[in-house]
Amino acid sequence: MHFHFNHNLGGHTEEPDPELYTGWIQWGAFSPMFRTHCIKNSNNDRRIWTFPWIYQNNLARFTRLRQTLIPYIYIAARHTYDSDLAVVLSLYYRQSVDTKTGLVENWSIWFPPNFQWMNFFTSDLSSSSSSTTKSFTLDEMPVYAQAGSIIPVSPEPRSSRERIGRAHSYWWIIERNTFTYFEYTVSDNTLQFSVSAATSSFSSFPTSRTYEIQLRGIFSASNVLLNNVTIPFEPFNELIHGQDGTTNGYTYDGSTLSIIIYIRQPMSTSQSFEIQIQLLESITHPYLVQVPTSFVGLLARCQSAKARLDYEWGIKTVYMDDYPLLLDAAATGLRITHSPATAKDELNAFFHERMPGACDEIANKITNLDPNLQSILLAQLQCNLFIDK
Repeated sequence: MHFHFNHNLGGHTEEPDPELYTGWIQWGAFSPMFRTHCIKNSNNDRRIWTFPWIYQNNLARFTRLRQTLIPYIYIAARHTYDSDLAVVLSLYYRQSVDTKTGLVENWSIWFPPNFQWMNFFTSDLSSSSSSTTKSFTLDEMPVYAQAGSIIPVSPEPRSSRERIGRAHSYWWIIERNTFTYFEYTVSDNTLQFSVSAATSSFSSFPTSRTYEIQLRGIFSASNVLLNNVTIPFEPFNELIHGQDGTTNGYTYDGSTLSIIIYIRQPMSTSQSFEIQIQLLESITHPYLVQVPTSFVGLLARCQSAKARLDYEWGIKTVYMDDYPLLLDAAATGLRITHSPATAKDELNAFFHERMPGACDEIANKITNLDPNLQSILLAQLQCNLFIDK
């Protein structure tokens, strides 16, 4: 039962409302098993494309995310086999329990001390030494990883036919006590990333691998070396090979502030290799760690708000001319992607000009906006941080 813990996402007998089903799918993506099993009933539909459009993208996104997490889940299953500890631990493993009821006394999120914790989706940092209140939209989920963690994932599948084959090359810890270790160090603006040779092998063990390494929540690089050999930068508009190319390279995703390194030429699993990255700015730059809220998360909220207002065009005659600064804010990540060296200036404008302006547009300048939607958007964009109360 340790690994095979699961439940019927959406419930077994009743049709869930869309918001409940969305939360259930999100939870299922991080559960040991993921299935939308229910009774055979034509009114009890679990197909994500049958739900309203505002939920479909979210349902599809977390379904795809589940597939990319297969290497991580595989490792967790192996750990369960070796340790006899469940993949998902109940709160009573970490917090006190009422001896009479068996219930956890305090349902606050518990972070092990002496570490910083990064939101898996937004790169927002939290510390176990402080208490904060955070809000999450329906598109988000409070999933945190220890800052500096190395999380093995597979590429997002382009079709169901690719689900199994493409994941094998991205399993970072292999069964039968064969390990590949990943380590990194940071000194000033230099990041050193090393991959060890496999500790042993077995008959079906791969002799070589390709890699895609994403370093999130940092500014771009001025130089990247693989075993002391420079690998080229691939601008966004020239990145046509992707994972199907044959040459090594790296690029930068401004929407997630991520350096993405493509090692497309197979590396022998019997040999170690090192990657050295010279960063344009320190990983502790204030725009990365001291802003009032995460840029990555807030950018996604801007894009969601823009999509919602675009939808209003045919209902309330809300026009794009009414919210130019929101449009500008929502495009910040794309501009950074096209010109990574401008990231610092773009973030400065995003927090100090575009977000205050976008909030003012929603609060005061879109005359035909439904009051309920207005309140939702102001809260979603955390406008209390950007406009005077």
